[in-house]
Amino acid sequence: MMEFNGHKIWKLQILWGKQHGVIFIPSDQKLFIERNEIIILSMPGKSSEKQKKDFLKSSMKKSLHEEIENLMPKWEKITGLKCSSWFIGKSKSAWGWCRPSTGRIMLNENLIYKPKKCLEYVILHELCHLDQANHGPHFAALLNQYMPGWRELEILNNGVLPAYSKYE
Repeated sequence: MMEFNGHKIWKLQILWGKQHGVIFIPSDQKLFIERNEIIILSMPGKSSEKQKKDFLKSSMKKSLHEEIENLMPKWEKITGLKCSSWFIGKSKSAWGWCRPSTGRIMLNENLIYKPKKCLEYVILHELCHLDQANHGPHFAALLNQYMPGWRELEILNNGVLPAYSKYE
């Protein structure tokens, strides 16, 4: 079994496009800390494997939520486009979607496995749908205006959703 600073790596986990070693440290305090491709998961030592996995899953979803909370206002300010609301959802076929009629945006929970720049691209992509409902030339022009390298990120986001286990 691999070790890091004298602690055994409990499992490996993809987070923000990189493989992280997860270290479990028994403690009375529940903590999730991600640094330098290591995740420290701290919770009571008597926690079951299911409790550890559930805490890891909820902590990663919270991390995604926090990242979106930071990035959405950034891109709304840059573009001048504002969504009425957003939420994290599940989809087997899309990284996100937008309802231009309501201004509501869904962002796929699996974006937690992609590099943060991909999350930014999906946020921008969905915000641009508030102005242009289809993927025509005006839509592409908006993406070019705000994120000139978007085509490279689109390639990272397209195709099959992550094949690796989400929260194992």
